[in-house]
Amino acid sequence: MIEQNGGSAHGSGEVLYRLHASRLKCLIRAVDHKEDERESAELEALRLTECHWFIANHDEKVDSEGVRDRVWYVVADVVSGLAQCRLNQPFFHRSVYRHAQALMWAPVLCDPIGERVNGSLGMVPATRAFKLRGLNFSTNAANSGMSVISTLFEKKRAQLCAVWVTSTGASSTFQTINNTVRKYDSLRGKYIGAYLDCLRLCQRKNELETFYRWTSSCRRDLPSFFSAASALVANGGKTELPHTRDCLLVKGRSLASHHFLTTVKRECNSALASVILHQVKTSEASQDSKTPENHLRAAYACFLRLNCEPEDLTRGRSWKYHRRSVGIRDIMELLTTAYLKVSKDQPTSGSRSDWSGEAQKVDILKMALDTCKSMFPSMSGALFSRKRSTKPKMKTDSPTPSASGTKRQRDPSTDTKEGITKRSFEVKVPAGLKAGDHFLVSLQAHGVEKKVKLTVPAGTPATLRFTLKVPTPTTKDSPEKT
Repeated sequence: MIEQNGGSAHGSGEVLYRLHASRLKCLIRAVDHKEDERESAELEALRLTECHWFIANHDEKVDSEGVRDRVWYVVADVVSGLAQCRLNQPFFHRSVYRHAQALMWAPVLCDPIGERVNGSLGMVPATRAFKLRGLNFSTNAANSGMSVISTLFEKKRAQLCAVWVTSTGASSTFQTINNTVRKYDSLRGKYIGAYLDCLRLCQRKNELETFYRWTSSCRRDLPSFFSAASALVANGGKTELPHTRDCLLVKGRSLASHHFLTTVKRECNSALASVILHQVKTSEASQDSKTPENHLRAAYACFLRLNCEPEDLTRGRSWKYHRRSVGIRDIMELLTTAYLKVSKDQPTSGSRSDWSGEAQKVDILKMALDTCKSMFPSMSGALFSRKRSTKPKMKTDSPTPSASGTKRQRDPSTDTKEGITKRSFEVKVPAGLKAGDHFLVSLQAHGVEKKVKLTVPAGTPATLRFTLKVPTPTTKDSPEKT
């Protein structure tokens, strides 16, 4: 076989992958039929998939087994072939995606009747799970699939996913089409979507927050860059806003809402809201009293990442009736649910009502946003949960160092230099400023005047709070703002 044959210039490895990926697609399509048509569809799929085996010394008695056993033999053989593709080519990424897909469908392929409701959250018995490489019988299939596809996201990269564009000096027509930005973004988007779905099913909040931080440090993709450049020219050459300030809502006639990075941030934010919503619904009343407030704070942060106005959410009904995920349905439900947890004793708005209850949900949403603005005036969408430090803190009973050489503990409120302390200031935001605008504040502390340049964050807060190093006061006078 000529090694140059096959898509993406992988030669025989590409042929091996496409063969076993097609076998997996046949089985998934067959098991996804209606119950009265499933058996005949699976028999036809077995007729096609049992013609080509990856393992040469396969058992000849497979034909005498039942349909479920025969399907499982084929699935195990397909997974072995896909895993071998990755071993032969360490950078062959498509087999990783199909391998994770096979593990996610394993419960349904094993028991299409009993595990249809659970889906990827179902489990496979140990007597069958050991035949599939990477499948753990002690947990659900989503965790196993997440472990496999996470190899494409094991560290931070500029392109978010372990996929690269390769080009040669004299490329053929097929390679030219294969290396276009559109196909590259589509391939990355497919892997990222599968990874985010696994994290959402496994309730991995920290990993989702980490991935969203990666998107914030990425550069604009080419379509988004062209759109931002044209908008910059149309606005008269004003300062270009970073992509972190782009609106994440899906707009019907706006191509900017379908750009790669915008879509990824919208899906990640929606998955993060879904995980937090599950925590809100399953949290017990006996927990810490600050837990409902923390949930409301996280819900408000998800809303701020949309970079939109409240009127944009309530103007249409797409957030309730749209079949496809537009990135706001989970966020709206999270906001209203977390708000009702915090203000459960307060009556909900009864100014309007209709038979569908949509008007009441809109009123609760507006009340939730008003409450969040008053509770978290200086909050931005960059808020994420902080990991607690595992290092033990040193404690000393006396301010003098001990004989063993223990360092003297300094006051955390003071700086390392003598006569310098950190003070907290709160100033009002001038009227008429929008998010992203700057204004100058002059502060006078103990005879020392300092000027600070502040930026208005998202959410248009009324006041801003910040800390500043000032001389340690020797009298009872306090710093005043001028």
